[in-house]
Amino acid sequence: ALSRIPYFAEIADVPAGPAERSLDLAGLPPEEALAVVSAKVRDRAAAVLGIDAHRLGDDTVLTDLGLDSLAATRLRGTVEHDFGVTVPTAPLLKGGSVGALVRTVAGGLGLPAATPVGPRDAAERQVVRVLTDLLGREPSVTEPLDPGVLPAALDLLTCELRTAPPALGTAAEIADVIRQADEAAAQRGAVRTLTSGESGKPIFLAHPAGGTTGVYTQLADRLSVPVLGLERLSGPLDIPERAARYAQAIKDTCPGPYRLGGWSFGGILAFEIAQRLDDVELVAMIDSGLPEQVPEAARHEIHARRYADFAAYLRKTYGAEIRLDPAELLALDKPGQLALTEARIAESGVLDRLSPAILRHQLTSHEDTRAIERYRPRRPYPGRVVLYRSTDPTPWTVEDPRYAHENDPARGWGPYTTDLEIVAIPGSHHLNLLDPPHVEVVADHLKGRL
Repeated sequence: ALSRIPYFAEIADVPAGPAERSLDLAGLPPEEALAVVSAKVRDRAAAVLGIDAHRLGDDTVLTDLGLDSLAATRLRGTVEHDFGVTVPTAPLLKGGSVGALVRTVAGGLGLPAATPVGPRDAAERQVVRVLTDLLGREPSVTEPLDPGVLPAALDLLTCELRTAPPALGTAAEIADVIRQADEAAAQRGAVRTLTSGESGKPIFLAHPAGGTTGVYTQLADRLSVPVLGLERLSGPLDIPERAARYAQAIKDTCPGPYRLGGWSFGGILAFEIAQRLDDVELVAMIDSGLPEQVPEAARHEIHARRYADFAAYLRKTYGAEIRLDPAELLALDKPGQLALTEARIAESGVLDRLSPAILRHQLTSHEDTRAIERYRPRRPYPGRVVLYRSTDPTPWTVEDPRYAHENDPARGWGPYTTDLEIVAIPGSHHLNLLDPPHVEVVADHLKGRL
């Protein structure tokens, strides 16, 4: 019969012989067992649909790829044969996704279902961006990587990083290695050489919230001048205190005139540093914004909602059982809100599932965000400022409406600048402005101002 021939066994109504009837999941940790199940389900679905398995992401809707009633019946048969789990075809034909199918099978086997995890910091965003270009979809950072795609992904990352990352099993694992190397470089001093450049005065780029200046690697590679990073200073300092220390470090590095810049929080730092230096040619802010001024009651509600949204993110991403209602947060002052949030997160045990690097990113991001909230420029800046502005909505984990600036192209800087040039970057959002193709637009314009 056709079903006994290897190629046709994959697509026939009757799966291959008894030797393939079951997978040996005994003794595997739940995470590994789930990875095996996920890979097998994807392989079966891909065979039925006649496509490559790497095209099937967690959010891929099977009917979008041609699943009809006959194909759904065949897929149900292969799944039941492999796992002994009966999968109803109706959900598959009504917009069911690959992830939903995997969760159904995992549930039938008594395995915990994995929730797709999006990129959580700059290192993971870099790896996921490269993989997305190759796969045609955004992978979860925890899903096993297709061995057929991994070599090409590593080649592209090597070109971007100027060093070869190891061949590991998930985007998160590769990002961990990239992050460790980046943080080691960042800890060597406040001023970090990103590129030596061909000639000219350097531009100093300040670190973003919760991150290092390694995020500027692709921008630096596209500029002809030396690019120096201003890395995080120790301690929860306010922006003016940081700016004073950075200004001294810059003066100790080279004489003026100076060029300063940064993405997001880094642009705010650059603006305040410029106020403290005598000879500044340019401040280049990449999608940096000041929070809109709102009444105290509204600000209190925003803080409560932000903590509740972060708890919801941890529930969705890590399955953490965190009880945190905006109403109970509203009854507390700011320190009380933070204390309750920290206590509930600790009680959930989710901290044990966060890598030290991801946890550090979350904590320093919070410190930097609070520093922005306490900051307002003391006076207008008289020099030249360029603001590179994204145009599209940003897929925030936790959204703060004070940074939307829907009717303010200057992102709050209007009252504090006298020579402001706003450059819109079409099709970009806040988190991808430093990625191709948008970083190329920023670099081309910036080169003309240096």
